[in-house]
Amino acid sequence: MTQDLSTSKKPIRKLPISLSNQIAAGEVVERPASILKELIENSIDSGANQIRIDIQQAGLEKITVTDNGCGIPVSELHLAVSPHATSKIHSQEQLGHINTLGFRGEALASIASVSKFEITSKVTEDDTAWTLDYSNKNTSSYDERDIKNLELIPAAHPVGTTVSANKIFYNTPARKKYLRTERTEYLHVERIIRQLILSDFDSAFVFIHNEREIYRFQAAHDMAAKSRRILKVCGKSFFDNSVTLNFKASGMTLTGWLAKSNFSKASADTQYFYINGRIIRDRVIYHAIRSVFQDKIPEGRYVAYVLYLTISTELIDVNVHPTKHEVRFDNMRLVHDFLSHVINQALHSNDINDGNSFVSQSSEVNLISEVKPNYYTAPRAKEFTATVSKKNSPVFFGTVLKIFKQQYLLTEHHSEIKLIEIKKAQSFLSTQNLTQQYTNTCIQSKPLMIPVSISLEPIQIDIIESKISILNELGIELTVTGLDSLLLRNIPVAIIGVDYIKLFKNIAVYLLATPKNEIKSLNLISVLCDAELIDSFNVNLDYVLALIARLNELDMSLLNSNDTNWWHTLCIEDFDRMLNDKL
Repeated sequence: MTQDLSTSKKPIRKLPISLSNQIAAGEVVERPASILKELIENSIDSGANQIRIDIQQAGLEKITVTDNGCGIPVSELHLAVSPHATSKIHSQEQLGHINTLGFRGEALASIASVSKFEITSKVTEDDTAWTLDYSNKNTSSYDERDIKNLELIPAAHPVGTTVSANKIFYNTPARKKYLRTERTEYLHVERIIRQLILSDFDSAFVFIHNEREIYRFQAAHDMAAKSRRILKVCGKSFFDNSVTLNFKASGMTLTGWLAKSNFSKASADTQYFYINGRIIRDRVIYHAIRSVFQDKIPEGRYVAYVLYLTISTELIDVNVHPTKHEVRFDNMRLVHDFLSHVINQALHSNDINDGNSFVSQSSEVNLISEVKPNYYTAPRAKEFTATVSKKNSPVFFGTVLKIFKQQYLLTEHHSEIKLIEIKKAQSFLSTQNLTQQYTNTCIQSKPLMIPVSISLEPIQIDIIESKISILNELGIELTVTGLDSLLLRNIPVAIIGVDYIKLFKNIAVYLLATPKNEIKSLNLISVLCDAELIDSFNVNLDYVLALIARLNELDMSLLNSNDTNWWHTLCIEDFDRMLNDKL
């Protein structure tokens, strides 16, 4: 077989600027959210304190960012869309002391190479704004001379800049086919916007999607205004269960909001860490924070925080990754120990400011809607008793001895005493009941008298909508009514009375964390039955007698399985051993 040596015969050539820009765009421009991030960061770097974001179809069709920053002089507009052109650094020495969000000079050139691009800007010294229209370029042959020859058009525009990037990846179909649905791309856009509006309290933000105003934030110059912004972006539960930090030591300052040790989340969606105003993802930082909470929050739960570290630019290097999400510390151990010490002190200090001391009075749009009330309450003991079978069953749990704080139950059978966690026992029963119904294809469900509206994060709505068919198999019927809302119409009888908002958050967490090929209806049953009741059961003697009766009806193999972590047997020998150990 003759080896194909054609590749070795091809001459070395310098890439056309259009092609090199598109290659660079592969690192900088992953999706519409990436473009939005670069444009908003440019606005912040320009000194803007009013930023307006207007997108269509999650940015797939149109992205426009307008600011009131310093503007770009007409003589520099052509340079703005040229590669490796920037106003932010001019020397190698400055590269080691970066105090802006951007600095590489790649963003606008990269964005312009994969979109219908236009930029309009005005500086204070000029009477007229100028527009550079880059949208009709021939991308296959464009070079720097063509950029310089682009016509500048006079325009009406206040001091500042407007950048529009339309038809994303219209000229790179191989890139475009990897974009997700509009809903998914919107989730990425919203995540970026949340990160940026928490990074810059001094700026006012307006966000418009498909000609609909999603939110509006005024500049937040004092602590009360900043707290309002945190409340709207991160939600009331985080805000009410957080403390504020303001510590300074070793040339570093840490400020922000930190969830208390008794509060955790099912996902890492409220973890924001900024260094000198830049959002950062760093293992050292995460470990420093997580290590303090290691024994304070359950496994599988996440710490919540919005923290700001201010550190000398001489002690960090942000020129590590094109997305600028990573940093390199001059003294990694010092930073780690500082964070661990401050957070540990914050959790145990009596002098710290409590985040919930602020009373909200805001005209801003709430990003996290309040959950509407449910219309079913938990079944009472009397209702529960009626479901007990009258058939004779072998006794396993025996006689009820004592109920502790409506959480635990002691029973006695022969010479054994069993300790039962009541809530988990009820969840176990519901799981067995629903599993049997599913196996027999006879799920008992009930329509809600009044459909319940539930508000969730858009990413949670998106994953739930993609698995509606599986939920239908389990007796759940719902309709997605918006990017962040759904309407619940039907629910399995086995879980009527649960807290529906927590139920669907649990479902979303499971679906997001589980590989697609492992998501099965049967596996989802335990998630449904683990949801908390919106009203506490009235755990009285009638209730626990009914509970024990139902437990005694179960197959012995189920009660002795590895999954039954809700009860524990204590025999006489255990008591003897415990007492002897104390002697």
